[in-house]
Amino acid sequence: GLGDVYKRQTGEAVASNAFGREIARSTDHTAVIQAAVDNAPDGGAVFIDRGVYNMTYKKSIQWYDSYGNLQTSQPFRVAVEVNKALVIHSNGAILRLGNNQNSVILYAHDYSFLEIEGLVFDGNKANNTKLSINSSPPPYWTPFDGYAMLLLGGCEPTATGTVCFRYNTRLRNLRFINSPGWSLYTGNHTVKSTQKGVGSDWGLMASDIYDYGSVGGLMVDNCVKCLINNVKIYGVESFNGLWVIGQQDNPSDPTTAWYLYNEFNNIHIENTAGWGIYIYPNGYNVFNNVFIRNGRGIYNEGPANQFRNVTFAGFKDSRFTEDPTVKSDESLV
Repeated sequence: GLGDVYKRQTGEAVASNAFGREIARSTDHTAVIQAAVDNAPDGGAVFIDRGVYNMTYKKSIQWYDSYGNLQTSQPFRVAVEVNKALVIHSNGAILRLGNNQNSVILYAHDYSFLEIEGLVFDGNKANNTKLSINSSPPPYWTPFDGYAMLLLGGCEPTATGTVCFRYNTRLRNLRFINSPGWSLYTGNHTVKSTQKGVGSDWGLMASDIYDYGSVGGLMVDNCVKCLINNVKIYGVESFNGLWVIGQQDNPSDPTTAWYLYNEFNNIHIENTAGWGIYIYPNGYNVFNNVFIRNGRGIYNEGPANQFRNVTFAGFKDSRFTEDPTVKSDESLV
């Protein structure tokens, strides 16, 4: 079934089902979009028409990290939740985070298929709490780990120390502007059990991703055989442009032994406060056609990663290093 959400001149958003029957109408745009998602069948679709939709915090979701710790003090703050197979597409609708919401705009978990296309996520960072690092035990981040405009994560390990996977994630033509945290975050947590395991994306495909003015950049965490093409990242305020983490080749640790063999093509990054690309820990990632201007270049931990056709411009610090304290071009390869 295909449900529709559209904006009226009165300021109301209206949602209808696949048969054209109205299922929600309100100036609370977040509630209307959530109603459209909830009404769609598993494997269905929701179309969001162009317009600016005000997104507000609706629920707190507690989650378990890969060690089985329940994060009660820093739950995910979420506007819209998706927990089914779904297609969400748009012709340029802007989902704009309201003032002082400090929330994920869209959180998707426990799905077997997810496709998102054509949306603009506006984080309104000037009027929301900005991401920062704290000195306490996990999750280390303030206001919470996973603080992104689009957060993907959560599935159920079958036993302690195992990995569960989310399959068939497709992201196309997405724009992220002024995120107070990360723009996109592919997460590795669970939301149902205390099993010591990790939830990961297997075969995620993302293309034409644009990130402008975020505080944290784009986080690719625990992806397996993922393909990411045509990414442009500009002006990351506080941290790294593209983070690639969790790809740890450690056969003795079943929660991390599978995170490898990802491919990144046509990556353009400019003006980041931290590293243009930050890869930690080890992995088997291939990067083709990378351009980085300003920032600190590439921090690469792990000799198995491959880089082809990399261009640097406008650097004062190191361009390519396995030691983040290095500040010379002697490690350039």
